[in-house]
Amino acid sequence: GVIYKARQQKLNRVVAVKMIRAGKLASPSDIQRFQSEAEAIGRLEHPQIVPIYEVDQVEGIHFFSMALVDGEDLAQKLQQGPLPQRQAAHLVYEIALAIQYAHQQGIIHRDLKPANILLTRDGQVRVTDFGLAKLQDAEQGQTVTGDIVGTPGYMSPEQAGGRRNLIGPASDVYSLGCVLYFALTGRSPFVSDSPMETVMLVVEQDPIAPRTLRPKLDRDLEMIVVRCLQKPIDLRYSSGEAL
Repeated sequence: GVIYKARQQKLNRVVAVKMIRAGKLASPSDIQRFQSEAEAIGRLEHPQIVPIYEVDQVEGIHFFSMALVDGEDLAQKLQQGPLPQRQAAHLVYEIALAIQYAHQQGIIHRDLKPANILLTRDGQVRVTDFGLAKLQDAEQGQTVTGDIVGTPGYMSPEQAGGRRNLIGPASDVYSLGCVLYFALTGRSPFVSDSPMETVMLVVEQDPIAPRTLRPKLDRDLEMIVVRCLQKPIDLRYSSGEAL
């Protein structure tokens, strides 16, 4: 998709409008995924999740409108360097509560990363981009076992391994651990020259210990990160609430 800043004329308010990048050339699977994203967001009413306003199409081009978040995303903020420890912990705490709510509505985000976490000018957190969300009560047929869905540096090992049947709340917990790792160290847990090499690292290797990159990091906070990033699902926190 591609997102525009726009004005909703009937209500005279500024919004964000998301459209399929391919426009009229969008394939049926593109349209289905786009509509599934709109359906996922439409289920969610939470102060830390960007709300959806309208879903429609005009001249064969599908779109939906959302609240416009006036600020920056976490990836942009982290270009200035790692966050203070307490600030990083509190930020992920708020995201975890929002994701817990999404899980309770039957939605797994599957693409949590700094670029999908928006920060308002007054420091509030907003989770966005449910384009890869999995609706637990619907078999959409968009991905099958063997497909790799997500962003290599932030996806869980089960996503990286294409094990769709194992993807659940703990998969988002893993990604939250990656976000916390980045917020504390200034880099993602796995860095390589290519996306596929990163995927292999996620499946096969353990990340560098956070305290190696930030020696004065609180040991308990490091252990929270390490537990989130366990490859066996049952060794992670079981939910956003547990995290």
